[in-house]
Amino acid sequence: MLAPQNQLAPDWKECLGLDARCAPELYQDATEVGDVPHSRPIRTALRDLGAAAVFCVQHLPTAVFFAAENMDPAAIARLHSGLWNQGLASVLAVVCGETIRIYSLAATPADR
Repeated sequence: MLAPQNQLAPDWKECLGLDARCAPELYQDATEVGDVPHSRPIRTALRDLGAAAVFCVQHLPTAVFFAAENMDPAAIARLHSGLWNQGLASVLAVVCGETIRIYSLAATPADR
């Protein structure tokens, strides 16, 4: 199982040029999500799927960040599938230590 940490390293936003971003562009906690477009899928990604952050462009979830203790392909496929079913975000970024793997959410999940 992909063990979520739910938190990325403290400097992750700076490394990706997102340090000046906050809600409604960048959500790191489901309680930050107010009455905005796509609020339900954003909350689901954060609360139920264990995402560490959701980055939005013009209120559309675009990239979902997940902090993992290990890179378990089956668990990543399940997470990918859950986000793919939402049909909103384009990218899943799984961060494990100093490794980051990027998955296209436009592609059909591997287990389908």
